[in-house]
Amino acid sequence: MIDILVEQINMSLKNNCYMTALTTALILPDICGKAKYPDLKNKERYVKWYDEYIGKYEKNPSQNDNMPYLSGKIVWKLRCSLLHEGNPTVNKRDSDIDYFELLWQGYQQCSIVTDSALVQSNVDGSIVKKEFSVNIIRICNIICSVAKNYYKEYKNTFNFFNYRISNMDKRTREVFKIKYNKKNDNI
Repeated sequence: MIDILVEQINMSLKNNCYMTALTTALILPDICGKAKYPDLKNKERYVKWYDEYIGKYEKNPSQNDNMPYLSGKIVWKLRCSLLHEGNPTVNKRDSDIDYFELLWQGYQQCSIVTDSALVQSNVDGSIVKKEFSVNIIRICNIICSVAKNYYKEYKNTFNFFNYRISNMDKRTREVFKIKYNKKNDNI
């Protein structure tokens, strides 16, 4: 299932369907978290898995603790806001970020994609404002890459997958012994 989702996320990005790609990418830590921590509650396993495999690498070690970064908590808040409300943001009441935005740009094979974070402080060091901009292509690529590698390494822990998805076109060709060779015929 992970491979199918990653392939479809990549197709969505290449076809400029950024919100579809992001929405789907945000469920991958749910799946991997269930495999790694099956006894924890959804939020706890999501944040824990994300921080262990992605979040700790997102934080700039030379920055202070006030600088926003793609932590498990932030990504969980984005996931919940987007999936449950259709609202692709992280708001102030759910985090300590004053201004949050998603960025997208035309997909190209060799694009440079970055996030940006800003903390404005008073002279006394007190924080006035925290801003964070997240590039959709970047977050999708990171989550997909890590989830796909995690799945390859720990495939045996994904024993909760119990599903059937059938391609009716393929099934019909098999019944009538029609030869057809298409890349997306693997479902």
